[in-house]
Amino acid sequence: MTKRRIIQLLFFLGASFIMRAQEIHPMLENPRHGKTYVISHRGYHKDIPENTLAAYKKSIDIGCDFIEIDVRETKDKKFVSMHNATVDAYASGITRHVQDMTLKELKELDISSKFGDTYKNERISTLEEILMLCKDKIGIYLDFKAGNFEEVYRIIKKYDMLSQVVWYMPSNHFLQIYKMNTEFKGILFMPDPVNDQDLQTLFQVGNFHFIASAVGRISKDLIEQAHKNNIKVFVDDKNGGLEEWECLINKIGVDGIQTDEPIELIEQIKEQIKYRSSPCCFLNVANHND
Repeated sequence: MTKRRIIQLLFFLGASFIMRAQEIHPMLENPRHGKTYVISHRGYHKDIPENTLAAYKKSIDIGCDFIEIDVRETKDKKFVSMHNATVDAYASGITRHVQDMTLKELKELDISSKFGDTYKNERISTLEEILMLCKDKIGIYLDFKAGNFEEVYRIIKKYDMLSQVVWYMPSNHFLQIYKMNTEFKGILFMPDPVNDQDLQTLFQVGNFHFIASAVGRISKDLIEQAHKNNIKVFVDDKNGGLEEWECLINKIGVDGIQTDEPIELIEQIKEQIKYRSSPCCFLNVANHND
């Protein structure tokens, strides 16, 4: 092989690497408050029906970085945001599965009666309604519950929002995630490693820039390993509150917190939570394998 050909090949490989790096290294907006992303679990739902447009709009208004949505497919192949597989927790007097109901039937449900008249017209929201509300305003933490993954991907791509959505999937679907990661370009997958072996597998495969975890399974070691591999870690809090958030942010070093108390978390971050000497007694800070 000639010297010129070697140079051309090296240039090609270098260019391919750069293009691939640009493809798999998404640039997120910096957190709006301090150094930690605030993720509003099911939208702000303390006094608003969860998983509704009103709950998501409130999350935007208070300055969250992400909303968490739960995506399920209806009987007529539409996509809605509902955490539970059945509707009984949302509408009294009915126990049916989301997958057995049409979008029209779901839209007819009264899901806000216990919240008074303020939200009496609020209904179960569709994926497309959520995308239109959130585009260029807030990130989306998508918890994919059930349905046609390829169709959800197509819808989000249609709205040009792939770079605005991180996709949560349990790590026991790893082979499925890996296959999808090669077929569906632009998806920001966020696997949830339940043990150190899962984590090491993710590091070896690469192409992941987010992982999810929760209080009780998180560790300083996991965070350090993730950061060395250019991976951000989003964590579900447990009880919330200053002590837990302080440990997660200042002692463990998580990148984002999913919480039912986004207003309080934002206030604490704005006040720059100070490092304390008390141990994180509820967190596994020593060994991720425990």
